[in-house]
Amino acid sequence: MNKVIILLVLLVFVSLFAVINAESVNVNFFFTNLDVSLALVIFISVLFGAMMAFLVSLLDRFKKYKQTDSLKKSLKECEKKVVELENTLRLKEENHEIIQEQVE
Repeated sequence: MNKVIILLVLLVFVSLFAVINAESVNVNFFFTNLDVSLALVIFISVLFGAMMAFLVSLLDRFKKYKQTDSLKKSLKECEKKVVELENTLRLKEENHEIIQEQVE
């Protein structure tokens, strides 16, 4: 419900912005000139900036995913090594006990 209210407030804000900035501006592309609404120019610029930010965040997310995957593999290897060392320690302790019994 909160998202709907926020969306409605944002929609009203954008509508007011478009009405306030309805004047036409000349946009010069390299080979042509266009007369378009100022609100449209600002909207397209913001949309393009948002898309660029989204793409950058995707790259960052992908890097973090790869790093997390690498760390998980490393953790599994370390856990295996801990189990091996615990088994080795247990065997040495058992051998030590056997030797102690033989000495007594």
